[in-house]
Amino acid sequence: MDFWRLARLIRERGAVWHRRTVELQSLGIASAILVGAMAILGVWVDGQMKSGAMQRAAGETVLNMDSFIKPLLQDLAHRPTLPVAAQEALSAVLRGKALGQNVAAIKIWSASGTIVYSDRQEVIGQTYPITDNLRQAFEGFVIAEFDDLNDEENEYERSLGKKFLEIYAPVREAGSERIIAVAEFYETHDRLRAEMTNLGMQSWVVFGSLSIAMIALLSGVTLRQQRMGLEKQVVQLSRLLAENRELQCRVQNAQHRMAEINEQFLRRVSADLHDAPAQLIGFALLRLDALSPQPEECVPAGHATGSYRPSARSSELETIRGALIESLKEIRDISAGLTLPELVDLSLAEALEMAASRHARRTGTAVDCDIGDLPSDLGLSMKTCLYRCAQEALNNAFRHAAGRGQALRAHGKNGLLQMVVSDYGPAPGFVTPTSRSRKLGLAGLRDRVESLGGTFGFQSHPGQGSRLTVHFKLANVELFHG
Repeated sequence: MDFWRLARLIRERGAVWHRRTVELQSLGIASAILVGAMAILGVWVDGQMKSGAMQRAAGETVLNMDSFIKPLLQDLAHRPTLPVAAQEALSAVLRGKALGQNVAAIKIWSASGTIVYSDRQEVIGQTYPITDNLRQAFEGFVIAEFDDLNDEENEYERSLGKKFLEIYAPVREAGSERIIAVAEFYETHDRLRAEMTNLGMQSWVVFGSLSIAMIALLSGVTLRQQRMGLEKQVVQLSRLLAENRELQCRVQNAQHRMAEINEQFLRRVSADLHDAPAQLIGFALLRLDALSPQPEECVPAGHATGSYRPSARSSELETIRGALIESLKEIRDISAGLTLPELVDLSLAEALEMAASRHARRTGTAVDCDIGDLPSDLGLSMKTCLYRCAQEALNNAFRHAAGRGQALRAHGKNGLLQMVVSDYGPAPGFVTPTSRSRKLGLAGLRDRVESLGGTFGFQSHPGQGSRLTVHFKLANVELFHG
């Protein structure tokens, strides 16, 4: 497996998700800004529409005031109070509904904050603090609003329990722009309030619809960009996956070839051991046999028995001969272990049975074999790997645990090909492979198994024996056929 390409693939996938998250966050932020802007615009438009409706109603009232009330208030241009005749005329105008059906009450204010006329006689002549609306009216502005009637001078109007449209209209002196009084009207405008509510609902429906449409349009553009980006990423990902599979196959083929080269090397070493050192040692033994001591070279052991004991020189020759015989046996054993049988025409079960029988014959120990259903069409590299594992594990069991309880189990079930080699010797049968260990047998087996996609397991405890396990997924075994 090309880990650099895999790392790049993972990094690119992470970048895709990061870009997608950023795009979604950007869409969310843009939508929030759009909704906020539309809400602010909606509030402003709603306020303007309601203000326009109230100003329109106030304009009608001001027109009526100029026609019916303004002429009756001209005395205030020269005196602080209204004559009784003017007050009676104003009351008649109010009772006659000349100002309209909506006017419920009226107050005429002087610049000092004194009520110079009202439809309620008890408040005429009273002075109150000048409010902001009253001050703006004396500055020449027409003020109209649905007041909450919290001012001190609104005690009576609050007691009516109604919502009034409060209108402040400046009264000017005839023939000039001088403001001589302010007329305050309290009007009941249920129809106007309903109209304003309806206008507010319509404006919010319009702005809500516009917001939804704009968000949908923005989302559509963003989703289209995301889809195009994802399609491009899918194409790139598919290409990278194909390249990764190709590289994985190339690595596996290279490992296969390395395993074959390794076996060829071992066979060559076996042949070299057999043809060179073994032949030379055999020749040396022949020469030693020719130098065996003769009876005349021996010292008599006793005249009564007529026996002879070997001299010191002949004893030394026997010691050398014994060492050479033992060395020759070791070299032949090593050579036999390095040389693989012909596994091409054997099934995996037959190869494992051969490993167990050869080990039992060579060491004179028993191996408990339990070999079940195994794939019959494995490639040479897989059979060689399992054969070598069984061979090395049994050798270690014999060497370190004296061959006690040697067992070989191999089965193919539940989607796994499993082989277990164990012993029950008093000392650990195997030595745990580490990077610092000089004994590379088990470490080499681990590398061989993992290079073919398998799993290598090992357990060894004093007094409990040892257990070596090898697992391969049957679904992956077909990669190593041939």
